[in-house]
Amino acid sequence: MIKVFISQPMNGMTDPQIERERELAIADATQQIKSCYPEDWDGKDGNEVEIVDTQIKGLIPGTHPLVYLGKSIEMMANADVVYFAKGWEKARGCCIEHECAKKYGKHVMYY
Repeated sequence: MIKVFISQPMNGMTDPQIERERELAIADATQQIKSCYPEDWDGKDGNEVEIVDTQIKGLIPGTHPLVYLGKSIEMMANADVVYFAKGWEKARGCCIEHECAKKYGKHVMYY
């Protein structure tokens, strides 16, 4: 199983917009992974992509954005691949996640 963390811009987007972009990112990340490792995708059990659930629950409105970023980086630590969705380079949180992923040797993929 390959665990994938999706880094995507969210600021200024509605929940449906975020979800739509996330679904596109998941589809693209899955396709890229399968094309990188075709020998592992011959229908064997256990050869699948698992998306790390990055939905942070239980935080109250007004929570400082660094709290979200810290939790996000913690989740990234458990991923095998970090995928950066369209527009990541314009989102400060995504840029910080990118720096962390690169500095800590995560396998990185892009939209």
